[in-house]
Amino acid sequence: MSLAYTEKLMQLRRKFLLSLALLCLVITGVLFVTFESQRSAAIADAQADVDDTANQMASTLDQQLRESQQTLHVAADDPRLLDHGSDEQRAAMETIWDLDGVGGVSVVDGEGEMVNILTEDGDTSENVIGQDYRDREYVTRALAGDEYVSEPILAETGNRIVVLSVPIHDDGEIVGTLNAALYIDGAFFASAVGTEATGETAVVVTGSGETLFEQREPYAEGISGSATVPTTGWVVTVDQQESAVTEQIQQLAIVQLGSGVILLAAVAGFGGWIFRNHIRQTEQLLTRLERIEQRQYDHDLSLTGSPEWNEIDDAVDRLTATLDRREQMLLVLNRLLRHNLRNTLNVVIGRTEQLEVDENSDTEGVTEACEQLLTLSDRARMTEKLLTRGVTDHGAPVDIVTIVERQVTDFQDEYPGATVTLDLPESAFAAVDPDFPMAVEELLTNVGEHAGPQVHVDIAVRQLDDTVSLTIHDDGDGIPTDEQQVLSGERRISPLHHSGGLGLWLVDWIISQSGGRVELRCESGTTVRITVPAAESDG
Repeated sequence: MSLAYTEKLMQLRRKFLLSLALLCLVITGVLFVTFESQRSAAIADAQADVDDTANQMASTLDQQLRESQQTLHVAADDPRLLDHGSDEQRAAMETIWDLDGVGGVSVVDGEGEMVNILTEDGDTSENVIGQDYRDREYVTRALAGDEYVSEPILAETGNRIVVLSVPIHDDGEIVGTLNAALYIDGAFFASAVGTEATGETAVVVTGSGETLFEQREPYAEGISGSATVPTTGWVVTVDQQESAVTEQIQQLAIVQLGSGVILLAAVAGFGGWIFRNHIRQTEQLLTRLERIEQRQYDHDLSLTGSPEWNEIDDAVDRLTATLDRREQMLLVLNRLLRHNLRNTLNVVIGRTEQLEVDENSDTEGVTEACEQLLTLSDRARMTEKLLTRGVTDHGAPVDIVTIVERQVTDFQDEYPGATVTLDLPESAFAAVDPDFPMAVEELLTNVGEHAGPQVHVDIAVRQLDDTVSLTIHDDGDGIPTDEQQVLSGERRISPLHHSGGLGLWLVDWIISQSGGRVELRCESGTTVRITVPAAESDG
């Protein structure tokens, strides 16, 4: 098999495998993107759940503090609180003592002096009464008219508390503050965050840089969310163990992997079917076409499979039989012209030369006719050469410029009245048919025979990226219509056409054998352009 066909087959396989690999890559990419999207969604859902939990706990704590603050605010309207240090004031304070979590109640007058206090043992601390509490922020803020919740304080009892304070009004004036110490222990946080660990969630409440509540230690690897208690600025942090989300992601990965394996297996199976029923068949078709091009008509390589391939196989069989018959006909005709006709013409010429001794005999026309028939015989021999030579049977790259210069020299010797203008580069190499010089010669001969004795001919060679063009323009009357039709394929070669038409037909065949094309234009003379593939010089 030739390198050209081998390369075509390799390209076909490479394109198929590349397309299959690209399809598998796209499928894998889609599955991966889908998995990542679902994985991100699962993590986002878990994060949203943790954030919601933290917000709910912070809201519950805030609501508890606001309710206690509201209770204290209502109690501050009790007129008994206006009589500082009295038993009535103490009785009013005891109503607050009954609230859950309250560990102490006190009243400070408008001057910031402690006037009454209840503690856990129910006794008034004599050493506290009369002391100045204006340096306490909860007192200062309440005397300023604010309802205030203090920062967490570690009491002398060792319990952590916050102090709620509200102002006491008398006819619109602030005459003191009502204060309640609220324990912030496990019982306080129980209703908001629960007292038992769930095994997957850890809750931590921090304030003023210290931990106020910790249900369990945060997980080293987990999903964390936090929220702030508006009343106090405490931060509630909820940590969820990552294993709960990881298990969901692992299940998702198993499903995606299974789907991917099934899908890729289906693609591989479909690809194998395509290769067996189409790519392989295409390769066999290319192989058979190469055999036909090499004139190996007895090569039988059947194409099986779908009905379409069976139809193609039948068509190739018919084409092979037709080409075989046509080649046999051309070869028989060629041998007839070469052997029988040529031998007969040689005899005619020999006898005509003897008759020329007689001065009264007119033999010039006979001789000219015989010479034309000999030329036709030579063209027939060229036909056989082209038939037996493959399209790719080219030699080493040749310099088109050198060929043109040599043929122009011969042309000017034969037609001295013609004027030739050359526009040539230093060199222009191409891999062409070995008979390419004959094509150039034939074109110049047609110019000399049909364009007139004083014809002007412009010849140019152009080297482009991948082609070389040769343009021949003359200012004559143009190529006869029938010969143009021969060259364009509008009219077949027949005994009615003289050697000029056959010559132009051979030009087209030679250039086609070289992988090029011929363009003909008859406007203000005749322009013929030959374009062939360029090649690198061996030198």
